[in-house]
Amino acid sequence: MGAAMNDLRKIVDKLYDSKDLTYQESYQLFDFFIKGEIELALQTSILTALKLKKETPLEIAAAAKALVDNTRGFPEIKEDLVDVVGTGGDGYNTINISTTSAIVAATAGYKVAKHGSRSVSSKSGSFDLLESFGVNIELSPEKTKESIQINNLGFLFAPFYNSGFKYVKQARSVLKTRTIFNILGPLINPAKPNKIVIGVYSKDLILPMAKTLINLGIQRALVVHGSGLDEVAIHGDTNVAEIKDKQIEEYIVSTQDFGIDKFTIKDIEGGLPEYNKNIIKQILLGKGKDAHNAAVAINVAMLMKLYDKNDIKQNTQYVLELIKSGKCFKTLEDVISFGSRS
Repeated sequence: MGAAMNDLRKIVDKLYDSKDLTYQESYQLFDFFIKGEIELALQTSILTALKLKKETPLEIAAAAKALVDNTRGFPEIKEDLVDVVGTGGDGYNTINISTTSAIVAATAGYKVAKHGSRSVSSKSGSFDLLESFGVNIELSPEKTKESIQINNLGFLFAPFYNSGFKYVKQARSVLKTRTIFNILGPLINPAKPNKIVIGVYSKDLILPMAKTLINLGIQRALVVHGSGLDEVAIHGDTNVAEIKDKQIEEYIVSTQDFGIDKFTIKDIEGGLPEYNKNIIKQILLGKGKDAHNAAVAINVAMLMKLYDKNDIKQNTQYVLELIKSGKCFKTLEDVISFGSRS
């Protein structure tokens, strides 16, 4: 333990000098973190030093690997599997777009493993919302796999799969700011989806996140930032980095490209879980407001690009029709009843 603590001191000193860590150093640091071997005061200073220095793709990939290696196993799913997830921490309390998009994508026939947690920086995190609907968020890995195979949708609650998150929860709350854990959350899905849409809280994070995904061996991915949001935007342009065959293509999409009206960010403002629950329920029942439907539709339309459906205008129209059919609520109901029987 003494030698390990010595290593930790060297790593911390390096961060205080604003020097980048090697892959091994970052792996070791986050292995300490997730095993609860770093006291709170030191945790907060390490996370702050990393943030001020700006995390490198190599550091992020190593940290993600350390967290995955300390995670409860999940049975392999051989088919295409996708996650749609945001880093959070964009500072806007919008409705739960990525969670709703996951349910809609599953209704469209895509197999979705939605990984997430309760709120750290917003009023209502994805799993706050799911709990308010009655989703069993601590379903066994085997049953979650079964739900994905039967209902096209399974929810993986991060603290259930990695109990080590409890060791960093207090530091994240104390700091009241975005940390590397916002970035890591989307990268450590135990179901190991081969496709992913990740929304990031800053435009500066798009390329580092895309490079990290390549380091982690993800086949197809989209990293998006929509005019301040960690989602595809209905109120402005969205910057995108698309990963295919280890290559990164960067481009910008506008609301026009999706064939939708431009709305304001206020149109998709959320609130506490109960408030969000009512909004999401209306969307899934086909009775949502135009802005809410559009926000979900364009995010699912981008996800469809990972399956070589490249006409995002056509994708958006298809998803809007699917949403308006009201079928999406049944998908959620099926997942809830499956979880309550298991």
